[in-house]
Amino acid sequence: MALARGNSVGAAGVDPRAVRDMAIVRYDALEEMSGQLSFSVALLNALGDGVVMTSINGRSETRTYAKIVVGGHGAQQLSPEEEQAVRAARLGQGPPPGTSGQGKHSVGVSMAS
Repeated sequence: MALARGNSVGAAGVDPRAVRDMAIVRYDALEEMSGQLSFSVALLNALGDGVVMTSINGRSETRTYAKIVVGGHGAQQLSPEEEQAVRAARLGQGPPPGTSGQGKHSVGVSMAS
C-alpha cells in the first residue's frame, strides 16, 4: 500500500525515506563540564539522508545545532563527533558490550536495519 502523498514504498513495504538508522555520540565538549552531557545524534534514512543534531552543554548555557546530511555526508562541515554519529548510524554500530559510557566518547545506537 503506497503512502497518501504518492511516496514510494520499497520491495520490503518500507518507505526508503523513513528514518531507519540512528546513533548518538555523547562527549564532554567543554573542559568545565563532565559527565558526557553534550551529544550529537544522527537520524538517517536508507539512502543516508537526514539530519545530525548537536547539543553543546555548558554550566550557564546550551547551544543546539542541526545540520542536513545527504548520502552520508554533511551539507555543512561536520564536527568529528557529528561525523562519528553519522558513520555509526550508517554502519549500525553500537558500543561493544559493557563499554557504554566509558572513555572520551560513547556511541549508542537505538535503531538499525
